[in-house]
Amino acid sequence: MSASRHFLLQASEVPSTLDGVRCFVCTLPKELSLDGEAPKTWVTVTKIGTFFDPRYGEFEITRPMLLQMLDNFSKNTYGQEIFLDVAHEPSNGAAAKFIKLAIEGNKLRALLAWTPYGIEAIKVRGFRYLSADYYDNYVDNEQRAQHGALLRGAGLTIRPAIKFIDPVQLSEPDGSPPTILHPDLQNTLLQEIQAMWKELLKQLSEKLSAMKLSAEMIKPLTDAAEKSLSSTTEKTNAEAIIAQFEAAGKTLSEQIAGGAKDIKLSIDLTQPGKQLSEEDILRILATRDQTAAATAKKLAEDKAANVKLLSDIINSSNAAKELGDEYKKRMIEEVLHFITPELSENEVKKLAEIQIKHGKDLAIARQLSGKGFSFPVGT
Repeated sequence: MSASRHFLLQASEVPSTLDGVRCFVCTLPKELSLDGEAPKTWVTVTKIGTFFDPRYGEFEITRPMLLQMLDNFSKNTYGQEIFLDVAHEPSNGAAAKFIKLAIEGNKLRALLAWTPYGIEAIKVRGFRYLSADYYDNYVDNEQRAQHGALLRGAGLTIRPAIKFIDPVQLSEPDGSPPTILHPDLQNTLLQEIQAMWKELLKQLSEKLSAMKLSAEMIKPLTDAAEKSLSSTTEKTNAEAIIAQFEAAGKTLSEQIAGGAKDIKLSIDLTQPGKQLSEEDILRILATRDQTAAATAKKLAEDKAANVKLLSDIINSSNAAKELGDEYKKRMIEEVLHFITPELSENEVKKLAEIQIKHGKDLAIARQLSGKGFSFPVGT
């Protein structure tokens, strides 16, 4: 079972719009409450990115992981309410309860219902930052089934390990209402976005295949393209990213066809995301060499197997036995240039039968010649 991991996630500069995605905008009142109920505000829980923490090393949070957290929350996969605590000490009580989760741009957002304990921690004790508590791949303790990424909760903290994280606010700043997607609309849009990504990646794979690139070379390109697509929800930008990788594939194909050994690729993406790095290119080249070596080895093995089959058939023939080892060797050598790795077993057997027939005719001719026949033919 994957251990629960606590991350104080670093925030990055987030665009003011949702990258072209349609959204419903609602202005939240300064002090959010419903008829005397616990005050509620939206907070940022985590965001997409690659991070480093000395406790865990390098780790990554992806859009599919956020979608899994959202899905598991809506299904109540964890089997209980999800709470925010203070300093990752749940035994001291709940600072807030998670009411809803939503994805806004590259961030996972949560609507929290605050308790007096949580409000006091923020207003009086200065706990202003959030640290997510999640499973990479949650395994339940009944069916032992895997459910993917799951948000188990979060903790208020004073000193986050990763800086520039959005501070928690109990009220929204004047003139800066948050942009929140309605959950139903958000799910619909995300499904449309994922379908768009899938179709674009399929088209890229087909085009790279048409360029005569091997599957082993195509995969690093499509993997890098998929990571780059995760940074955008706008179709125009996504198509531009795919076009860059298609151009890189064309360059790779042309350089391989030209016999270039020092292959150079360059992908200048205008959108954020993981580009095709030097490591990716080296991996593609290494894969190309491995594929070429494996292909050459397979061809050599197939040819050797066909030569052995031919030799075994001829050497076991009664007609060939009458001719002696030297002539059997000649019978085999005469057709070696016809033996290719692509020949089927039946084709090799047919070739062997032709040589055996010639050998049989020669054996008969020798016998008739020994009896005084000139130009002997027959039986």
